[in-house]
Amino acid sequence: MHPITLDEVLKPYLHLPTAIQTALIRVETHPVFRALTKSTLSVLKALVTRASATNGAAIIRARVDRMADEACVSYKTVQRAMRTFREFEWVLPVTEGRSEYGVFESKRYVFTPGLCELIDLPTKSKPAPTVAQETEMSDGAIYVDLSLKKDLQEISIKNREGQPPTLPPTVTKIPEETGISATGVCKLLGVARRADYKLEDVYLLAKPYLEKIGTNAARCYRYLHAMLVNPKKVDYAGKAAQERRNGDTDPAKALAAIAARCRFKRYYHVSNGIRVRFFDGTAEVSRDGNCALYAGTQMQGLYKGIANGNLVEVIE
Repeated sequence: MHPITLDEVLKPYLHLPTAIQTALIRVETHPVFRALTKSTLSVLKALVTRASATNGAAIIRARVDRMADEACVSYKTVQRAMRTFREFEWVLPVTEGRSEYGVFESKRYVFTPGLCELIDLPTKSKPAPTVAQETEMSDGAIYVDLSLKKDLQEISIKNREGQPPTLPPTVTKIPEETGISATGVCKLLGVARRADYKLEDVYLLAKPYLEKIGTNAARCYRYLHAMLVNPKKVDYAGKAAQERRNGDTDPAKALAAIAARCRFKRYYHVSNGIRVRFFDGTAEVSRDGNCALYAGTQMQGLYKGIANGNLVEVIE
């Protein structure tokens, strides 16, 4: 087993602020955390990614199921890890997971000053340096102006005349449907490219879950990012192709297949007592002694009843 490198530690978190990246490095390398299991350490890193880059003691929100997905562990493992953090007085709950109206919501937690000190998270009493960063070289200290990054961003926006970056046609709907900015989608495209995935495939598979989340840009971004950096290789392309094939099914062809299958057969309704005798393109429908002949568009309702399982064939 080869020793883990700094690049491997930071690769899944390059989109996060520098202060959070530094905290994650401390989690991975500080001797205090060596007593934790690998799964518990993964849960702690999932929590740290939610921390504020300017005040590590600020309240954060975290759902156990979401953390389990991000850390690639079970729901029970996250619960055990949270109990461990509470025993060590690293992470303390602020709420019990219900709103003031009794509705379930994401639990709120807070990092203790002790944990912030351990992982070097900035707090109100110990803010992060913002002016210059010092690096020791052979000729002495070199000071790097951290405002350069902001200047470059402003220049980039100016060159685009204030317009957001242009997205490929395959992902243009993501900002509108999830709230993720165009810049955020560009970052996800880069992560997908490095992982040898296509973002449109991952988004198609994640769509049902993202619809439950709603237009919460931060949570949608984290969900997609977690799928892209999953250490377990997933065949997103194959699953997306299957999903597209299922979505391309022609309803008219499906009904035509049912029509061909039920000709000259008898069916009954599972709940209302209707009896149906199919012919070629027509059907005799009887109920309570009354009989009617169905044809044309009336037949579609009968075919849909078979498709939905409401009409069941009479086996003689």
